[in-house]
Order: sequence, then structure tokens, then C-alpha cells
Amino acid sequence: MEYLRKFKFIKDNRSRRRYAAMVNYIDDSIGMLVDQFNQSGLWENTLMLVMSDNGGPVYKFGGANNYPLKGGKRSNFQGGIRVNAFLSGGYLPEELRGMKKEGLIAECDWYTTFTSIANVSGYDETSALIGLPPVDGLDMTKYLFDPSPDAKSPRQRVYLGQFYKNGENRPYGGGIGSGIILNKWKLLKNSVLYPFWTGPQYPNASGFPAHIPALDCGKVGCLYNLEEDPYEYHDLASDPGHKAVLRMMQMEWNAMMRSYYDNDVGEPDPVACTVANSLYEDFWVHSDNILPLTKKATDLAMASIIRR
Repeated sequence: MEYLRKFKFIKDNRSRRRYAAMVNYIDDSIGMLVDQFNQSGLWENTLMLVMSDNGGPVYKFGGANNYPLKGGKRSNFQGGIRVNAFLSGGYLPEELRGMKKEGLIAECDWYTTFTSIANVSGYDETSALIGLPPVDGLDMTKYLFDPSPDAKSPRQRVYLGQFYKNGENRPYGGGIGSGIILNKWKLLKNSVLYPFWTGPQYPNASGFPAHIPALDCGKVGCLYNLEEDPYEYHDLASDPGHKAVLRMMQMEWNAMMRSYYDNDVGEPDPVACTVANSLYEDFWVHSDNILPLTKKATDLAMASIIRR
């Protein structure tokens, strides 16, 4: 609760105050890790990556803001997929510190990159034996450690998944491919959540945008030029001057779908949801409360099983 109190000056929106407190807590936690590495004499040989897994949640009670980007978490607009990331640590050469890289990097690239830096194989023999596809990551080592401002990322394409499966209102259920980025071009298909932009200070006393339906890009798709229009104001799919680009991106999407792998994650378990919601009740749990909360969660879970 001390972190919430630090941000009590944010009075116009409780969710924004809570989100600010969480980010501050994460920042302090990373600082404690760095202190431990320094005290242990390990920091000079450490390469630390800090990144977000997705854009901030702009839906009700989310509390985040991706201004000036469009959309947010659960959406394939740039506000949902273009995230902050940085490298630090003594292993990072002095000449690279403070540099900004603009090339495409996908989350899966970090595994391949770190295995390369550690000089170990990223090949997963166990996964291969049971028929799983290889890791999609590309090795970014040369790009990241090149001090030249003209260095180019080896990644040209980013494949975008989908939050909802086949249009069903079922979160985290896998789903068909929702879009693709090829250099400066971006094609989105199907329904895309949160097709709106937030202001510099969001959420605020005005609350959250209400009743804004998902944007239906359909089978043809919505086409954006991210170089000229990074905030996705202009859908170029119906522009005759971009007919050839649209066709090229549709062909890229079709090629992507031929090798698409969708993991079967099964169905949500309501008992698991009951335990999670009852155990944590929110983002904040004091250590003194964990045991009684665990008993409460267990009792609720047992009651749910009995009702079945």
C-alpha cells in the first residue's frame, strides 16, 4: 500500500494511480536486482534486458496509456504491440550505451539472441522429437552490438496473433493469424480491438471510452504505412494507388498462414479462476495475508468442485 500512497496526488482516476504505483514497484524491484548483482561482483559480466510483453491496457480499470499510439493490450494496433525495451549491464559496450535502435525485433528473437551470446545452441531437441516447430527467433546480436547508425535489423517480418479465436469471445484461446508487418507496411485482418487513441493524460476523470466496437478489417484487411503513419490514422486498403501493396501483403499473409502453428491450450477452468481471484483479489497482496487468503481460496475452490 505504500506505493499507492506515493501516488495519492493522482486524484482523477484510481486505475491510473494504481498503474503508476505498479510501474514504480517494478522499477524499484529492478533496482534491487541491479544492486545485488553489483554487490556480488556480477554486474560487469551481465547483459540485462527489460521489456514489456505487450502495450498497456487501455480498457476499463486497465489504467495504462500508450499515447500517441492507437489501441493497447489485446489489440494488434501499434499501441498493443510496439513496446518499450532496453538493454543494460556491464557487458554492454560503452559506445552502445544511450543508443536507440529503430529496427524490428520480435519477442521470440531474444531467446535466439541470448543463446547466441552465451554460445549455446537454441535448438530444442525435445520439442523437435514430438513434432513442435522450431523457434521463430532471429539472432539480433550483430545488429544490437553494431555501433553504426546505419545498422539494419535482420527481421523484416513480424507475425501478429489474435486475442480472440475465430471471432469468439474467448480470451487467450489461441486463434488464427491476425496480421503481418513487412518492413514499413502493416496488414491487419479480422476484428481488431480498441480502435481509438488516448490523450496525453489517460485515463482521467472522464473515465474510459464506452461502447467502441472492434474494427472489422475483414478478409481484405486494413493496410497501414507505419513509416508515414505510425499512429495508424489512415487505412490505405481502399486506395487504388496502394492496390499492388495490398495484394503483396495479402500474399505474405497467406504464406504465413501455411506454416501457422496454433497451440491447443484447452478451455478455461472456472475453479482455477476462482482460486486466482480469491487468492490475489487484486495486484496487491501483503505477505502477512497470504496464508489466510490461501485457505479462503482453497475453501472456495472446493465449494466450486462440490457444486459441479
